[in-house]
Amino acid sequence: MPLSEEDACAYLRSVLRDRAVLLVVDDVWAEEHVRPFLVGGPRCRVLITTREAYIARAVGARLYELDVFSPEQALELLEKRLGREFTGAERNTAEELAREVGYLPLALELAAAQIEDGLSLEELLEALRKEVSRLEVLDLPEAQELESDQKRKHLSLRASFNLSLRRLSPKYLNSFA
Repeated sequence: MPLSEEDACAYLRSVLRDRAVLLVVDDVWAEEHVRPFLVGGPRCRVLITTREAYIARAVGARLYELDVFSPEQALELLEKRLGREFTGAERNTAEELAREVGYLPLALELAAAQIEDGLSLEELLEALRKEVSRLEVLDLPEAQELESDQKRKHLSLRASFNLSLRRLSPKYLNSFA
């Protein structure tokens, strides 16, 4: 069994050398996390998924951007996840929440989980707006090169993660340390 990253890469290279394989490296957050998997032979392909286009560019990947949900799809996801249909003012708030998170499916899932845990739509929407504003002030390096729409989506997703983590009990939060 390989003991170092270098040994693991050599082992993976030997296993993949003559095989036709699609290797999926999912949810990559840093360039150095994908490089060890780029060792296959000529019939091997690597598919990486990431929310950060700069990572794909850094490893020379061909970029395929997936579209976000439409406003209708976003609302449908929230309704299905929460097991209820929104009407009236609640529907308007749910639509604002979906817009605030840039119609991103993962951010919508995180929002639904927080609502299931007892946060109201209004409380969550207000908390997200405050967190996005806080992140804008921080001017995060990974968001600086993005266009304004992409930057907003990046910050909304980051804000969704931050709010979800803050709601965890200390026991579970320590798992992320």
